[in-house]
Amino acid sequence: MKHIKLITLTLLALTIIAACSSTPSATPQATQIPTVIADDITIAEGRVEPVQYAEIAFNTSGFVSEIVVKEGQTVEKGRPLIRLGNGSDTNYATAQLELASAQKAWDDLQNSRNADFAQAVITLKNAQEASEEAYQYLIYLKTDKQIPQNEIQRVLRNTPFGYQYETKKTKGFKRTRATGLDH
Repeated sequence: MKHIKLITLTLLALTIIAACSSTPSATPQATQIPTVIADDITIAEGRVEPVQYAEIAFNTSGFVSEIVVKEGQTVEKGRPLIRLGNGSDTNYATAQLELASAQKAWDDLQNSRNADFAQAVITLKNAQEASEEAYQYLIYLKTDKQIPQNEIQRVLRNTPFGYQYETKKTKGFKRTRATGLDH
């Protein structure tokens, strides 16, 4: 066993010496690459998409009796695009009946302006005026230099009993007992 280790060690030492003492191989010579001349033609691919577009879907079904708008034509809000049905179509007849009922209900609502409606309008106007006066008074109270201002902070704290709000007065005036006035 001792001889095998000695032979292996000797062979390893000879291999290392042979690798270190070998002459370097020839360095490869650089060859010049010919210059590539590009064509004058550029090829590109692309896709054109509109900045704004709309998908139109109708929530009803029926026979299209007329297409009112041509493709690419500009339309205004509220203008019909198509007409559905004709006199023999039952869906069309039902829709016409519903339209007439809705129109009658609207007309009844418009014509039912009686004393209750007038009183509701007066009450609404008074409430709006009172709200505006209160808002103006609030602005006065917040901005007048002679009126004492207090700032209160509510802070959420983690206590042994869970999260609880604490209120802190961060700025304001102290109240005296003698006069009861803020200073």
